[in-house]
Amino acid sequence: MATIELFKDIPLTSNSMGRILPLLTTSSSFTKMTVRLAVEGVTTGKSPKSLSDCKSHRVLQPSSGSVCSMVKRGCCWGKIVLCFRNVRHLTLKNVTLEKFSDFMSIVCDFPLLETLVLDDLSWQCRSINKSRSSTYYRQLRRPVHIPLLRLRNNHTIDIARWLMAQHHVPSTQVLHFESGDLETNKTMRDLIAAVGSTVEVLQYTLPFSMNIQEYLEHAIDVNKCTNLRILHLYNVILIPSRNPPCVAAILNQASSPHLEKLVLTILFKDCVALDCFDWVTIGEMLSTEKFPSLKSVQIRIPDDGDFDCDEAENLIRRQKLSTWDEQGVLEVERFYPSNED
Repeated sequence: MATIELFKDIPLTSNSMGRILPLLTTSSSFTKMTVRLAVEGVTTGKSPKSLSDCKSHRVLQPSSGSVCSMVKRGCCWGKIVLCFRNVRHLTLKNVTLEKFSDFMSIVCDFPLLETLVLDDLSWQCRSINKSRSSTYYRQLRRPVHIPLLRLRNNHTIDIARWLMAQHHVPSTQVLHFESGDLETNKTMRDLIAAVGSTVEVLQYTLPFSMNIQEYLEHAIDVNKCTNLRILHLYNVILIPSRNPPCVAAILNQASSPHLEKLVLTILFKDCVALDCFDWVTIGEMLSTEKFPSLKSVQIRIPDDGDFDCDEAENLIRRQKLSTWDEQGVLEVERFYPSNED
């Protein structure tokens, strides 16, 4: 029994596959005990009509890192899902399928699913921007909670529409997404309206060029995130010749009295670009009673540019947000853009 206890949580990695796969076919007790299943770094070579059509160990191959296929010869997807009927917590990370319908086949096959982590998924077939009938989207077997939803590519719209088509739209605790075309932004705005009250952490990657008017017309409404604790605005690009970033407009929308931390990841080529950001307005907004729970303001600056990082940090601390630095609230973090996940 002690050995079985070790496999209640199953991470399918290259290090664990040799031990886990034989147990799938020899130990029914093992699979019955499994309540957590994590699949990471998997890419499909060709698309099955359903999980049960995946029979070859060549169908799934590692796409990056140390994680490998969860399928071997003679052990098909359908059988694996059938073995893990008691799985309550499913994680899919860096998984690429051929088409969106394959994704629905996977996540909707677990009858006892309670939590679902979706972290950077994609499909090889092109997404369809036009709306589909609600009957196209498969329903989850039961209401689920999503601790993390990371949407970082042009397939964002598929998952967002699938979630909104559920009879019980899943609560979403942590949401990361990138701005896309107008249709994608509109869909994400609708998703935020549906799940915003459950979102506690929001990371929003801003588009390269967007003025305030475009933001108000097409982007999400942070006002819907009434229980937000952490707001991370990523990809705040500072270029003197362009319109200033719309950070102030976003903060003006924010209405959560629970906001504890604001993170701004800014990108710039030289310290002169720091002057095109409206630091005064941002500082004044954060100082109001609108954010009574605010404890931390973190400014992330790139550490791979041609400028002097020490000079940039000193400018932010001593001039741009000096009040927050004196209060011990300001954090300045250096990062390498090439290493960002």
